[in-house]
Amino acid sequence: MTNTCRRNYRNRNAKIIEFWKEFDPAYYAVGVRDVPEEEYNDPTKWFFSDSGKFKKDIVYEGLNEAFVLHFWVSTKINEKNGKHKSVGDLRNYRDAIVWGAKTAKHQLPRTFYVMADSFLNGYKKEWTNQKKLGNVEDTSADPISRDLYKLILRWALDQNNIMVWHWTQAQWNCMARSASIDPLHTDNFKIGGDSLVVKYDDSKADKNAERLSEKTYTQIHTTGECVIGRA
Repeated sequence: MTNTCRRNYRNRNAKIIEFWKEFDPAYYAVGVRDVPEEEYNDPTKWFFSDSGKFKKDIVYEGLNEAFVLHFWVSTKINEKNGKHKSVGDLRNYRDAIVWGAKTAKHQLPRTFYVMADSFLNGYKKEWTNQKKLGNVEDTSADPISRDLYKLILRWALDQNNIMVWHWTQAQWNCMARSASIDPLHTDNFKIGGDSLVVKYDDSKADKNAERLSEKTYTQIHTTGECVIGRA
């Protein structure tokens, strides 16, 4: 996990804490704690003392999931534009709480997980219905079509831009994030029996490269227009 992700989780938990302070003061008094100085400065606790923030934390043991639900219901719609936030955005608050408890080495109540799963499953349906009405913040990237993929490759060949051509090929065939394609070099590739084999140095979920698998794809030629790949 990167420090950017850890800071994101701390910021999300801080938003929950501020919400409780304003709207659930009685629970804030028992559900939030001051972070001791020695813990605040402990680099393994990830409170980022250099920022001067995050001096309060959630009391994870015995967490009352009803107040997390209150936060979710109140924050699911963006007040600025009146649109429903993405499912991923709300799910990240769940992940932030789970990470915070793990970092503090505290046990969350099982009822929290039951409530979180129930709410997120229900919100997926609500978000889908609102999307049909155009009432959502759709921040996810739409996949490009095969035709657009071919046009990009054709353009790259016409412009003699090998970087764009290879990048597009690799990202399409590996079905990968840009961050996974960026560090690739010749040692990451080898020739298979009838295919090209790619293996990353690491991945987002496996920074130590202990569970990485090879990705294989074959080259397919279209009707003389350009070369495309297929995962």
